Amino acid sequence: MASPKAVQSAASAKLMVHLATYRRRLTRLLKGSRNAQQELARISKALRSKSDIVLVHTCGKVGSTAMHAAIASLRKVACLQTHFISPDGITTARADHANLGQDPWHLHVGERIGQELAIHPQRPVKIVTSVRDPIARAISNLFENPELTTGRADLETLPMGKLAALAEEQVAASLNYMETWFDTELAYLLGDNLLNRPFQAASGFCAYPDDRRGLFVVKLESLDDALAAALAEFLGQPKPLRIPMRRSRSNTPDAGLYTQLHARLSLPETLVTKVYSSRLCRHFYSEAEIVRFSKRWTARS
Repeated sequence: MASPKAVQSAASAKLMVHLATYRRRLTRLLKGSRNAQQELARISKALRSKSDIVLVHTCGKVGSTAMHAAIASLRKVACLQTHFISPDGITTARADHANLGQDPWHLHVGERIGQELAIHPQRPVKIVTSVRDPIARAISNLFENPELTTGRADLETLPMGKLAALAEEQVAASLNYMETWFDTELAYLLGDNLLNRPFQAASGFCAYPDDRRGLFVVKLESLDDALAAALAEFLGQPKPLRIPMRRSRSNTPDAGLYTQLHARLSLPETLVTKVYSSRLCRHFYSEAEIVRFSKRWTARS
């Protein structure tokens, strides 16, 4: 049996370990907080400067990271990537993440941008946004944010039948989310609804020049050389942008499961028809594209 002195010594040593761990965590927390405040101050400074500001503002899982990387590499351009800027959008998104104990950084960025634009409403910014086949987006988002979409952290433990059922549930939710996003987020910045503006479905992208809120819209499926040249022209750049493929699902640990789901998923025709008859799909996609998408998700060999 250990002596009282030995027990006390062991307890003291354990307490010192806990204190050291606490100090390290507190240091990281304070450092992270300082860094976050510095970054928000940098955003405010950029928006108050004469620099060209580009907002890659999208609903997420539509190629925004690739476009942000390309634009951020330009000289004398401050490029910010956001998903929510409107007060209503940020409040709703923050409540959704709060259920998981999260407060994503992009919400703080969007909140700060919204505050600065409210103070300086005439501040010119260029907005780049994109759209994607809602079904493809739903499946991508299921794998990217499983906790937020299904409450599960690990999809690998699910049988394929259950995973397919979850994907089907997410399809309708993704369509509703995307349409609401366009109705609120872009309308907040533009003053009108993008779905009321004409779009060149054949080219896959469209520019809407404006001295205060210029807008460039592209379909994710159209990320090619023609798009790179058109985006460069919109941004006033002499050379086409190089848009890298980023965050490809094939490079992630769950690539195999993702590929299996893509190969086996066959959605009900009624659901597919609902998605592709939506005002969002009819606005951005041609009849030929809609037919191709429909066959992709209802027919499997």
